Amino acid sequence: MRWRKKLVCARALRPGIHNRGGSTPDVTLPTWLILIDSANATEQERRLRANQPPIIARIEKDCIAIDLRTVLPEEEDALVEALRG
Repeated sequence: MRWRKKLVCARALRPGIHNRGGSTPDVTLPTWLILIDSANATEQERRLRANQPPIIARIEKDCIAIDLRTVLPEEEDALVEALRG
């Protein structure tokens, strides 16, 4: 997780994500989230979706949350640059 050294306002969280569907609705998938404090999480989430390539995030308790299962190692630098922008 090289992004940790580059983003001072971010923190990592390791929640379990529930599948909630299909043949295994009770299965919990391990993951890491990047949580970024934001004065205007809705606007920042819109800006990330408009990025090229788009970054899909969600809002959790006024923070931007990015599930690292969806980020390939070679995409980390582009993610950091978009978050800094």
